[in-house]
Amino acid sequence: MKRLAIIRHGERDGENISARQLDEIQQSGIAGVNQLIKGQKIVLHRGSEFGRTHQTILAFEKYLLKKPGSQQIGMLLADPRFGSKRIFDKFMTNSKIVAEAENSTWFEAFEHYQLEFITQTQKMMLKAVQQIFDSVQDGTTVVLVGHTPLIEWLAFAIDTEEIIPRNLKLEELTGFSIEYNAGDIKIAKTIGFEIPVPQTV
Repeated sequence: MKRLAIIRHGERDGENISARQLDEIQQSGIAGVNQLIKGQKIVLHRGSEFGRTHQTILAFEKYLLKKPGSQQIGMLLADPRFGSKRIFDKFMTNSKIVAEAENSTWFEAFEHYQLEFITQTQKMMLKAVQQIFDSVQDGTTVVLVGHTPLIEWLAFAIDTEEIIPRNLKLEELTGFSIEYNAGDIKIAKTIGFEIPVPQTV
């Protein structure tokens, strides 16, 4: 089995991660991820083309270097499919989408006005995730830092039973653990938050 822990970047200060957040990650790691990587071979991934994903993962690498028994075995280069100026520019081209997103989520807004963009983005990210899994050995956990709402859209594409609420917006340093085993890919658990269990009547 192979695992991908994909989380949103840390707290922003402009275009960078705040000094407070970087220091916290270097000292204590990332709570939900720390548990996942115990006893695992670890490959870090720089995430998107934006500096805030690089800063977050490099701060986490400094934490790992100080952690006894840590088994970091590699670092993968950034991939614009997990976030790029070209992708995010598309978010601002339709004023109706922007207006609706202010009162709901980007997923709900694009679902109403431009569903094909969601579908294209999901296919692109699924292909990128498959390439990550193809590049690592069994027993490896890849830790990747990305962006909202792209992480949510990726999770929605995998979650065909729609267990994850489609109005979800991830907080900083939260995300999903995705498992890949014998060609099967699934959302194994959430990282840093819980999905409410639907109440039965």
